[in-house]
Amino acid sequence: EYWEQQFQRYNQGENVTGLLLLYPAHTIHCLESSGDVLYCMIRNLQRVKKRGDRALVLDPKIVLMSHNIPSRLFNQWSYKVLDVPGQYLGDRFTEEAMDGIISECLTKILKIGKHLTKYPKGSKNIPDSVFEKVPELIIPQTTILHLLQCKDLLMPEQFLQLYDTPLHRILDSDRVWPTHVHLTPVKTRSL
Repeated sequence: EYWEQQFQRYNQGENVTGLLLLYPAHTIHCLESSGDVLYCMIRNLQRVKKRGDRALVLDPKIVLMSHNIPSRLFNQWSYKVLDVPGQYLGDRFTEEAMDGIISECLTKILKIGKHLTKYPKGSKNIPDSVFEKVPELIIPQTTILHLLQCKDLLMPEQFLQLYDTPLHRILDSDRVWPTHVHLTPVKTRSL
C-alpha cells in the first residue's frame, strides 16, 4: 500500500510498472516509469532517511538506472512476499566478482519479467505457483546482502548529488588561446 500511494502521488499520468520482491530481511524493487517519477521516488527515499522517520527501507542502493528503454518488461506493478531462508555462501563474493553478481541479479529479474508475461494481468500479488515453477530465479538473500555492502553501488543521496551537480567541463572554445606568437630566431653554433 505504501508504494502504491507513492506511485499515485508522483504519477503524472504515466503508469508505473515493475516488481517488488519482499524477503524476510531485504527488498528488491524494480520500477519502470518516466525519469521524473523515478527521480521523485529516489528523492522520497532520501527525504525519509533524512527526517529519521521509521522507514520501510533502510540504506537502499541503486543497482541500475536506465533511460530511453523502447519497451517495458513488466505489464503491471506486482509484488511477492518470499519466505526464503538465508544461506551462507562463504567467500564467494569479492570486490572483483561484484560485476558478475550484479549481472546475475539483473539477469534473474529480466527472466522473472519474461516469465510473468505468461500469466494474465490481474492481481498485483504474484501467485505462489510462479516461483514454484522457476525457483532458480529467486535471488538469494545473501546475494542481496553483498550488493548492499558493495561500495560501488550508490545510495539515493549519492546518486542525487551526482544527478543534481552540474557538469563543469571546459570546452576548447572556452579556452583563451594566444592570438599572435612571436618567434625569435636563435643563433646556434655548429660543431
